[in-house]
Amino acid sequence: MTNSPESGSQNPSQVPDPRSFGKAPNLENIDRYRKALGYTSTGNPVVYGYMLDTGLTLLVGVVGVLATQYDMISFEDDGVLFLGMDLTSHFTGENAFIKFADLEKITFKGFGLSYTLTLSDGDNTMKVKVNRFIMGRPWQGTNVKILAQRYHK
Repeated sequence: MTNSPESGSQNPSQVPDPRSFGKAPNLENIDRYRKALGYTSTGNPVVYGYMLDTGLTLLVGVVGVLATQYDMISFEDDGVLFLGMDLTSHFTGENAFIKFADLEKITFKGFGLSYTLTLSDGDNTMKVKVNRFIMGRPWQGTNVKILAQRYHK
């Protein structure tokens, strides 16, 4: 996993305050933020996802949800870009990029109202929950279907 954008892109220190891009679950805001980070391809599937620390949630209850990591996940031409968000849905600047070349396996399996996106490099595995839909955000359902067609194995 790397925190750097695609080669030839802007230096992250030149990117304005991530909160200035507005709330994350808005495709225009996501696209403006991606472009500011140097990701210029268009038409990439983007979904909202979260990594829930279930052990902590079981241990301390609702307070454990505060340990949940929220991301807008963009499937770029050469990898997966995670754009970190806070509880108010603003970008945090805590981003990560994983190149497809570094991944051994990608799966996207559905159960109930959500899917689990699993990324594995052979030694490490990351699981992200992705809701099938978000009220008022039809692009979530559309992009979930695209990812299910690509990665449901």
